[in-house]
Amino acid sequence: MDKETKKAIEQTEKTVYRIEQDTIKVSKQLKELEHTIKKLTERLEAHIEFIDKTYEGLRNPINVAKKWFRR
Repeated sequence: MDKETKKAIEQTEKTVYRIEQDTIKVSKQLKELEHTIKKLTERLEAHIEFIDKTYEGLRNPINVAKKWFRR
């Protein structure tokens, strides 16, 4: 193998290594984002349930008042 070929191979190996490291880094970031999204989704769902429960009692009286005024 001549020097140019060896140098090209070394450069290719370095490039492959950098790509592998970048892929690992992006994979970790993606996992962190998935975890964050999961936590935020759980919090949002809990908040929506709270709002639904809070206003549940108000829905029926409003509907009753609407019906009463329509008479």
